[in-house]
Formats: sequence, structure tokens, C-alpha cells
Amino acid sequence: MRGTLGESDSARETDIKKTQLHTEHSVLAALRKRYEKRANANPEWMFLDHVRNRAGHDATRTLDAMALGLWPSRGMELQGFEVKVSLADFRRELETPEKMDAFAHVLDRFWIVAPAGVVPVAEIPATWGSWRLSLTAPYARKRPPLCCERGAPIYLASCWFR
Repeated sequence: MRGTLGESDSARETDIKKTQLHTEHSVLAALRKRYEKRANANPEWMFLDHVRNRAGHDATRTLDAMALGLWPSRGMELQGFEVKVSLADFRRELETPEKMDAFAHVLDRFWIVAPAGVVPVAEIPATWGSWRLSLTAPYARKRPPLCCERGAPIYLASCWFR
């Protein structure tokens, strides 16, 4: 099992070496690839990076990425992502909850996305999820609960399909 307690030192060292290969840009590229898959000719998700919490000069925070589900039959979730490539960066995120709070009212789910071995799952708040990035692709490690009202994603998706 990946990332469990009691994993060998060599497995941890391999994870540490893997994290050195990732930057915010490479993690966002992997997320974009995962969310921009298409079924037939129709996109399932709309993926945006570096999304501000408000328009223009009123913006105070930036979320690393958002993905909006475009199919009503699959829930049309609006998911937010914060990329962390170091443990120190993740711990700074925990110390400044107002950053996530600026987006919490519109997101259905919030994820921390990090290379394998960077973020201890036990330190992730109960309302946040975790994507662990291997060398090839991200995978969900801890799924967050659904956390907001459903009006915003449905409206945004209807604007997208004009």
C-alpha cells in the first residue's frame, strides 16, 4: 500500500527523489492532463489555473487551479486545488486558513496536490482532500466531503456551453 505507516526507508528516499522532479508548473500540467480528458468530442471538465477570488483589483487571493465538471449526470462539481511541492509550503497553508476561506463558499471540494512523500495525510484538515502525484499521474489519496451549495457550478457550466 502506498504511503502507509511502516513503509521502508528506501521507499521514503525514492519518494523524496521523486519530489525533486516536480515544480508547481509540472504538478499543474499533470492535473490539467487528468481533467482535460474528453469523452467523445465533449469535454468533461473545464480546467483553469491561477484563479483569483474576485475580478480586477479587488482580488486578494489566488487558488492554484479549479476544475468545473460540465456534465449534469456526473454532478457538475467545482473543485479547487492548491499545489504544494514542499512540506514547509503546506504548513504555511495550514497557518493561513483565510486563503482557503476566500474560496470555500463556491467550491464543492478542495484538494491539496503534492508529489509523493511531501504532505503527511494525517495533517490534512478533515474538509480537504489530497491528491498524491507519482512520476506519471496524480491519484486521489483522501477524498474530501462535499462542502458547498450547488448553485454556482450549475450557473458557470451553463455559461460555458453557450
